[in-house]
Amino acid sequence: MARNIVSLVALLALMIFGSACTVESKPSSKNDQTSSPNEQPTAGSVPAELVGVWSSTGSASSSTVYTLNADGTYHETSGLASDGACSMMTVWDVDGTVTFTSTDVTFDRTSGTMTKETCSTPKSTTAVGPDSNTYLWKLEGGFLYTYGADCDDYTACGRKFEKQ
Repeated sequence: MARNIVSLVALLALMIFGSACTVESKPSSKNDQTSSPNEQPTAGSVPAELVGVWSSTGSASSSTVYTLNADGTYHETSGLASDGACSMMTVWDVDGTVTFTSTDVTFDRTSGTMTKETCSTPKSTTAVGPDSNTYLWKLEGGFLYTYGADCDDYTACGRKFEKQ
């Protein structure tokens, strides 16, 4: 059972921890805007061929699953786990808008949670606020690659996602 949990979490976290490439991360400009609790996020853009569920597994202990929607919204479930004398698990479950240009993809997180559990601490879930991450992207051979600007070979240092 514990191995299955580690495997599931491994299927959830690559994008956050799985690459040595630099990623631009900045607070979302939405932080500076006044909004009501019922206000919908500003629409992003997703090319038709990218709409759907994409998954990537980094190592045996991290993975990410994205659901990219035609209306420019996304859902991400990412996880990181470790085995050993003191195992730990962290899972992110977030929503936001996603915008693709011809070269960049920007994930603007609007809300979500982070759940942590270790052998020495009880399971805890906290809210995560707005954030923005921009990557370069390429669709090749049916795979979606995301990578940092300092990545010379996206197949080597980028993240590879497969459509489900």
